[in-house]
Amino acid sequence: MPNIKLHLFGAFYATRSGQIWDDFRSDKTRALLAYLALAGVSPVRRTHLAELLWDGYPPPLARASLR
Repeated sequence: MPNIKLHLFGAFYATRSGQIWDDFRSDKTRALLAYLALAGVSPVRRTHLAELLWDGYPPPLARASLR
């Protein structure tokens, strides 16, 4: 299993097994990764994530965006 480190202060960047990991599709993907990492083992509902990242979108479209 690779060792993943997230650097959240200043510019966001991530490393995986010591190598820069920068092939994220969007800033929302980075935000989702950071949010889930900070949540730790606490479960996070998909509806909450959809509302957080796609505020103002119709709920079905927001939830579909998590795919």
